[in-house]
Amino acid sequence: MLDEALTVIRSLWANERTTFNGEFYKLKDAILWPKPIQKPHPPIIVGGGGKGLLRDRGQTCGLSQPNSGRGEERTYFARQRETFRRRSLQRKVKFRARGGEAATDAAPMR
Repeated sequence: MLDEALTVIRSLWANERTTFNGEFYKLKDAILWPKPIQKPHPPIIVGGGGKGLLRDRGQTCGLSQPNSGRGEERTYFARQRETFRRRSLQRKVKFRARGGEAATDAAPMR
Protein backbone atom coordinates (compact mmCIF):
# COMPACT_ATOMS: atom_id res chain seq x y z
CA MET A 1 0.00 0.00 0.00
CA LEU A 2 2.87 2.40 0.79
CA ASP A 3 4.48 2.06 -2.62
CA GLU A 4 1.14 2.70 -4.31
CA ALA A 5 0.46 5.76 -2.12
CA LEU A 6 3.87 7.23 -2.89
CA THR A 7 3.39 6.61 -6.61
CA VAL A 8 0.14 8.58 -6.44
CA ILE A 9 1.69 11.39 -4.40
CA ARG A 10 4.65 11.75 -6.77
CA SER A 11 2.32 11.81 -9.76
CA LEU A 12 0.12 14.48 -8.14
CA TRP A 13 3.21 16.58 -7.41
CA ALA A 14 4.63 16.22 -10.93
CA ASN A 15 1.62 16.29 -13.27
CA GLU A 16 -1.22 18.71 -13.92
CA ARG A 17 -3.73 15.83 -13.69
CA THR A 18 -3.32 12.32 -12.35
CA THR A 19 -5.28 9.24 -13.30
CA PHE A 20 -4.39 6.13 -11.35
CA ASN A 21 -6.13 2.78 -10.99
CA GLY A 22 -4.41 0.70 -8.35
CA GLU A 23 -5.37 -1.88 -5.79
CA PHE A 24 -5.78 0.67 -2.97
CA TYR A 25 -6.09 4.05 -4.73
CA LYS A 26 -8.19 5.13 -7.67
CA LEU A 27 -8.04 8.64 -9.11
CA LYS A 28 -9.43 10.09 -12.31
CA ASP A 29 -8.04 13.44 -13.51
CA ALA A 30 -7.14 14.40 -9.93
CA ILE A 31 -5.59 17.85 -9.46
CA LEU A 32 -3.21 18.98 -6.75
CA TRP A 33 -2.46 22.66 -6.39
CA PRO A 34 -0.21 24.35 -5.44
CA LYS A 35 2.66 22.20 -6.62
CA PRO A 36 5.74 21.79 -4.41
CA ILE A 37 8.55 24.28 -4.95
CA GLN A 38 11.29 21.71 -4.37
CA LYS A 39 12.48 19.87 -7.45
CA PRO A 40 11.90 17.18 -8.37
CA HIS A 41 9.72 17.02 -5.22
CA PRO A 42 10.00 17.40 -1.44
CA PRO A 43 11.94 14.68 0.34
CA ILE A 44 9.89 11.65 1.26
CA ILE A 45 10.73 10.35 4.72
CA VAL A 46 9.13 7.12 5.86
CA GLY A 47 9.40 5.67 9.35
CA GLY A 48 8.59 2.24 10.62
CA GLY A 49 9.95 -1.24 10.65
CA GLY A 50 9.57 -4.63 9.16
CA LYS A 51 10.88 -6.41 6.11
CA GLY A 52 8.55 -4.56 3.73
CA LEU A 53 9.92 -1.13 4.60
CA LEU A 54 13.50 -2.30 4.49
CA ARG A 55 12.95 -4.03 1.14
CA ASP A 56 11.01 -1.17 -0.51
CA ARG A 57 12.68 1.92 0.93
CA GLY A 58 15.16 2.30 -1.91
CA GLN A 59 12.35 2.26 -4.44
CA THR A 60 9.75 4.34 -2.63
CA CYS A 61 11.43 7.09 -0.66
CA GLY A 62 14.49 9.24 -0.29
CA LEU A 63 14.87 8.60 3.43
CA SER A 64 13.50 6.02 5.79
CA GLN A 65 13.84 5.63 9.51
CA PRO A 66 13.80 1.98 10.44
CA ASN A 67 12.96 1.42 14.10
CA SER A 68 15.94 -0.83 14.62
CA GLY A 69 18.62 1.27 12.88
CA ARG A 70 22.14 1.03 14.32
CA GLY A 71 25.51 2.62 13.93
CA GLU A 72 26.12 4.87 10.94
CA GLU A 73 22.54 4.59 9.68
CA ARG A 74 21.09 5.80 12.99
CA THR A 75 23.63 8.65 13.15
CA TYR A 76 22.75 9.72 9.60
CA PHE A 77 19.04 9.84 10.34
CA ALA A 78 19.61 11.66 13.62
CA ARG A 79 21.53 14.35 11.70
CA GLN A 80 18.74 14.60 9.12
CA ARG A 81 16.11 15.02 11.84
CA GLU A 82 18.22 17.66 13.62
CA THR A 83 18.76 19.60 10.38
CA PHE A 84 15.02 19.52 9.66
CA ARG A 85 14.18 20.60 13.23
CA ARG A 86 16.71 23.45 13.17
CA ARG A 87 15.51 24.78 9.80
CA SER A 88 11.88 24.57 10.87
CA LEU A 89 12.66 26.51 14.04
CA GLN A 90 14.57 29.17 12.08
CA ARG A 91 11.63 29.64 9.73
CA LYS A 92 9.19 29.86 12.62
CA VAL A 93 11.31 32.56 14.28
CA LYS A 94 11.52 34.57 11.02
CA PHE A 95 7.79 34.18 10.47
CA ARG A 96 6.96 35.50 13.94
CA ALA A 97 9.52 38.31 13.68
CA ARG A 98 7.72 39.56 10.57
CA GLY A 99 4.36 39.57 12.27
CA GLY A 100 3.16 36.47 10.49
CA GLU A 101 4.42 37.32 7.00
CA ALA A 102 6.23 34.53 5.17
CA ALA A 103 10.00 34.66 5.28
CA THR A 104 10.89 34.84 1.59
CA ASP A 105 14.65 34.78 2.11
CA ALA A 106 14.66 31.36 3.79
CA ALA A 107 16.71 28.76 1.92
CA PRO A 108 14.63 25.92 0.53
CA MET A 109 14.85 22.69 2.47
CA ARG A 110 16.51 19.82 0.68
